[in-house]
Amino acid sequence: DQGRVLTRDELLQRVWGRRASHRDRTVDVFVRKLREKVDARAPRHTFLQTRYGVGYKLEAEPKVPANATQSPT
Repeated sequence: DQGRVLTRDELLQRVWGRRASHRDRTVDVFVRKLREKVDARAPRHTFLQTRYGVGYKLEAEPKVPANATQSPT
């Protein structure tokens, strides 16, 4: 689901097969640990983006600015 924001409940259901309680921090802890590993290998790109009040979004590839031009080859 690259590019789509998934709620914590959706992630918990899809990955762990259960519903979240209001105190469940499973997704938050997992995302934090995953970010630590990914950021160590690619510190200039945020693969897992937080959408506050909504959930998380995966951006597998960095966005190229619209005004960027390719160098001649």
